[in-house]
Amino acid sequence: MASPASSSRPEAAPDSPLSRPIGYWLKRLDRAIDERFARELKRMNLGRRDWQVLHTIAKGTVAPEEVEAALRPFWVPGTVTWPETRDALLHRGLIREEDALLHLTPDGERIHAELFAAVGDTRHRLMDGIPDDDYVRTIETLAKMVENVERL
Repeated sequence: MASPASSSRPEAAPDSPLSRPIGYWLKRLDRAIDERFARELKRMNLGRRDWQVLHTIAKGTVAPEEVEAALRPFWVPGTVTWPETRDALLHRGLIREEDALLHLTPDGERIHAELFAAVGDTRHRLMDGIPDDDYVRTIETLAKMVENVERL
C-alpha cells in the first residue's frame, strides 16, 4: 500500500528530479559538498578535522577540552583523533597553547580566513538560482523529516 504522501504525488517523468527518492539527492548533494571542500582542504594540506579545530578556535580562544567537546560528534573510531589533530596543528604552527588556552597563530588566522572565504563561496554557488524562501522551506522540510524518522 502506498503512503499518503507518495500516493498524492503525480507520476514523475523518467528524466525528472522527482523520479529519484530524496535519499538519492541528499547523498549526492552531501558527496558533492564534501568533494568540493576536500579539494580546498587538500590545496592547503589540511584535513576535515583540522578545519573544524581551526574554525572552532577562530570563534574565540578556548580551552583544549572545549574544542574536544564541541567536535566530539565528528570524531569516529578509526579516524584521526583529537590529540593527533591538535598536535599536528601545533607542530605546523597554526595554533598555539598559552595559559591552558588554544589560539590561532598568524598563519592559522590566514589559513582559516582563506578556507572560510572558500566555504562561503561554495555556499554562495550552492544557492545560485534558489530563492531564499525555497531554501527556508527546504531546511524546514528536512528538519521535519529528521524529526519524523527519529520518532520511529
